[in-house]
Amino acid sequence: ETIHVWGEAPFLFDFKKILKDRTSLITRHALYQRLLTEVDGDRALTMDLSRVYSELASKVEAISSKPVVVPKPSLALVGDNLMHLHNAVQTKVMERIEGTYGRFMSLTDPILLQSDLDELSDQAISFLPA
Repeated sequence: ETIHVWGEAPFLFDFKKILKDRTSLITRHALYQRLLTEVDGDRALTMDLSRVYSELASKVEAISSKPVVVPKPSLALVGDNLMHLHNAVQTKVMERIEGTYGRFMSLTDPILLQSDLDELSDQAISFLPA
């Protein structure tokens, strides 16, 4: 036995609104695949869904085909000041890592303490230009 349920009002999907809100291409594609299985057997809805998905995909391709301007690195961060800060960070991190040998430490315990981060931040501000 089969039960059929019929509605009197048209049931409409706004596929463009549903798919456009997804910014990740992976989640948009996964949602498209799920919606395809939901509209299985309804040729009109399948065609509408595929049309909307194709339109959105072509817009993404048009946006991604524009040239990307890569920012040039700042020359102000080259030299002794940066090297001094680099050495200070390396020294502090190695101190803390070597201090953990021979004792139990939880994976969630931080290697650097807040006081270490404050100290390194102060050094960065004093040695590197704004």
